[in-house]
Amino acid sequence: MFICSCTNDIDTTVENCNVPNNHAPNTDGKFKIDEVKALSIANKFFKSSTRGSSDFVMDYVKSSEPNLTRGVDFVYDTLAYILNRGDGEGFIVVSSDNRVFPVLAYSETGTFSYKESMEDPVYANFISRLDGYLKSAENKDSVIEVPDDYLLRCVIHREVVDSSWHQLSPYNKYVVKYNPNCPVGCVAIATAQAMLHCKDEVVYGDRTYDFKEIREVLSENRLPGESSLTMDYDMAMDKIAYLLYQIGMSTKMIYHPIHGSGTTLEKAMSLLDSLNYNVRNQRKIDFVDSIVVNYLLNDDIICIGGTGIVNGGEIKHAWIIDGCSFCWKENRPKSGVQYIFLHCNWGWGGKSNGYYSPLIYFDPEGCLFYTYQLTYFSVGKKSILESLICEDLWGGFTGPGQ
Repeated sequence: MFICSCTNDIDTTVENCNVPNNHAPNTDGKFKIDEVKALSIANKFFKSSTRGSSDFVMDYVKSSEPNLTRGVDFVYDTLAYILNRGDGEGFIVVSSDNRVFPVLAYSETGTFSYKESMEDPVYANFISRLDGYLKSAENKDSVIEVPDDYLLRCVIHREVVDSSWHQLSPYNKYVVKYNPNCPVGCVAIATAQAMLHCKDEVVYGDRTYDFKEIREVLSENRLPGESSLTMDYDMAMDKIAYLLYQIGMSTKMIYHPIHGSGTTLEKAMSLLDSLNYNVRNQRKIDFVDSIVVNYLLNDDIICIGGTGIVNGGEIKHAWIIDGCSFCWKENRPKSGVQYIFLHCNWGWGGKSNGYYSPLIYFDPEGCLFYTYQLTYFSVGKKSILESLICEDLWGGFTGPGQ
């Protein structure tokens, strides 16, 4: 059991981040992806090769050791390139080493940003782990190319949950009445998002929640002047805020205005069970496998929590995975899958939500300079018997770069 306690600091900066360096020497440069190549990959990936470099804003993730020599021990100081579209509609993170699948994360909407702190889930689960991930390719001698038509021929199961949720106002409207200045807690956000997606109506305590109508009110795709709706946006948000407060009470949330508000995923699972949600068993994640993708293809929500040990202290966060993308190995169904990405909704107001390579944050060996343990459970719209878990779908599992 662990308590997920999350900071309420929502930062929107992109930093040239220094990551402790364990990456293998790349002495002749044949495996290096430079800025020009990274931009080319970004253009091809988004099928926008006619757009100029001014359409992307480039930042860097750098190792902690500066690029001082070019001898035998030379190590490239850039681990990855962060390319945000100039119009704010999409980003891609490209590796500096083509011995791994060069695309590490992407989104066709929003921007990529983070704070260089282990309390930032994007930094803790992705940026800080890049060096350990690249080190895993040090004994490889083959180049991996990005398919030019990845976004055209891959299978994309789009994210299904509203990306704008966060832990402060207006979501903590009822929490702050009894716990001044406190966030609602990341476990409450993840649990409420799963509840809203996986049932149309729930009786919870003294309230009945019409989640179907709340989803319609919050949806950006609903038709203007929808006459059948009985609530407006403010009413829907008020119901969500009270739901988050109820979840906190039911899961015995520990509230704190500075260090964040925390509870356990086990308590969230018990709550969902008591409300007759279809909850799959909790598992420890040591590697990504087809089970996760199968859950997502069945329209499940994955609630996931991570615990990192940094300088003797624990850093924790919970979030949801609500979408995925992958390619068939031979460009045909059931030929095995490769180039898998999972859509992370971090619960920080949409900041850096996107499709991430699971081989980075599901790394079985962990980062060499700190340990990290992930736990998850799945919440489904369908019962286990109704779920179509296709055992013969894959024909063998392969992640990005394998």
